[in-house]
Amino acid sequence: MPARLDPETVVIDNGRSESYAAHLRDMAAKGLCPLDITTFREIGSERILYEVDDEENGWVLARNLEPYANTAEHLLFFPKRHLTSPSEMTVRDKLIVWDLFDYACDELGLAYGGLFMRYSTNEMHPASGATLAHLHGQIVMPVINPETGRAPGWQPGSPTPDAHAVMVKIG
Repeated sequence: MPARLDPETVVIDNGRSESYAAHLRDMAAKGLCPLDITTFREIGSERILYEVDDEENGWVLARNLEPYANTAEHLLFFPKRHLTSPSEMTVRDKLIVWDLFDYACDELGLAYGGLFMRYSTNEMHPASGATLAHLHGQIVMPVINPETGRAPGWQPGSPTPDAHAVMVKIG
């Protein structure tokens, strides 16, 4: 099953430019997925940093084609085969993901940042903020303000103005 990229869910957000959104809409109209490995190689082969070639569990680590604003580094990792949810990952896939994360930290010197994964089940990818129904993760290292040692926008005694706390009751 090919990954779905819905032109209706391509919006300008998360630092995505209009030109990149237009590029994604064009790909959707052609029935292409930017994370299909053949397509990704055509549009961004120079961004591929590391590939795991495993007979059943190939993965890619690459620089994002359109990094979020205020990032020093913005990486993507994704399976070469179509998956939509972590529940479809094998144990080997899960080990590979952590190996890719270790590689990014060790080889690229990522000493801080965020790690997250976009996924969906039942065609709910827009609810996750994802534009496409293809499992993928992101490693984002923000630019740091040298005066505060924090991401831009942080003020002493107050949370980052653009951030909101997420609280989840466990148990």
